[in-house]
Amino acid sequence: MAPPDATASVPGTPALVARGINQTEQIVGSYTGASGEKHAFVWTASQGMRDLNDVVRNKPPELTLSDALAISDAGAIVAQSNTGLVLLRPLSKPASSTSMPLGD
Repeated sequence: MAPPDATASVPGTPALVARGINQTEQIVGSYTGASGEKHAFVWTASQGMRDLNDVVRNKPPELTLSDALAISDAGAIVAQSNTGLVLLRPLSKPASSTSMPLGD
């Protein structure tokens, strides 16, 4: 497991910071895009790294998620946005389905 605020090098991204991990090994943090903008992400072994701006359902178009600060064991994520801190809750899914926070 990576310690909080671990920085790694990812091809095609200037900087990546892991901020939190839960018991199901979902990792959240931020990365800096090629043009310098920060993006919040969630990573899972099955789906890889996903930009939270692309996977959050019903996100207002003016809302930009720049950093994911923590993730609970239930998959809830606290993220920094252009409007302040937000709490992203996972979707409720049947017990037989694969767990993935926030959306498909």
